[in-house]
Amino acid sequence: MPGQLPAGDNLPKDYAAVKKAAKDKIAAMIGKEVTVTSRSMGSITWKVVPSVDPVDMIPEKDSSVEYGLCGFDVGSFRRSEVFSSIFLRLSFKSWRSKVEKMNEAVLASKAKTRQFSDAEFLIGLAILIGAAEFAQRGCDLFAVKDNGMEDEIWASLCAEPHFEKHMSFYRWKEFRRFFPAIFVDHERKESDPWYEFSSIIDEFNDIRKSELTCSRWISLDESMSAWRPRKTALGGLPNISFIARKPEPLGKFKIKILF
Repeated sequence: MPGQLPAGDNLPKDYAAVKKAAKDKIAAMIGKEVTVTSRSMGSITWKVVPSVDPVDMIPEKDSSVEYGLCGFDVGSFRRSEVFSSIFLRLSFKSWRSKVEKMNEAVLASKAKTRQFSDAEFLIGLAILIGAAEFAQRGCDLFAVKDNGMEDEIWASLCAEPHFEKHMSFYRWKEFRRFFPAIFVDHERKESDPWYEFSSIIDEFNDIRKSELTCSRWISLDESMSAWRPRKTALGGLPNISFIARKPEPLGKFKIKILF
């Protein structure tokens, strides 16, 4: 009834008011140190600092800058080649030079293995990626015929990939044997214990510096301390925040790590 509604100071605070009070409380603590103690980690002292909100955090706001893969025009490729072209450009500075390194390893091994063509190199990469989609042994992915009886009543929901249509299982094992050679940098052998793989890390970083245009600020994902109250709306907290485009958008507070 109207006469029974709370009035004046007895009115419950809405979410906006609760959040404002919480932010004011936090703002009053700027510059202060807070010590948190736990049995496993001992004590940790945190210092409250002001929040940093760069104006260009979301790159889409600046329409004058083209973000993403530099100079890549989707219209210049067939639809079936777009993703493979992006993959090769972001994976190798020159994928054909990797084929040459692979063949050098074949010759150095003196094995009875013929050299790999450009097409075989690409097919081998495709099989590496495609195999992850099937919960089967590797050799079963090259099955000559489908498993099961021909008169089986229920057809399998998971079709056999039949990779042997593109590369024989024997040839695939040869590809798998020599593929790691594309990462080896023999010039680092004496100085770098990781010479068999470290060059690909450097190449990965160089490609992303030269081929990608990113916003000035990059905020790491999983920066929200997730909080999912069950019994009450806020779970006893003064407020919970929501930040769009985060894997955990709803939580207690955000930890911004900016570069």
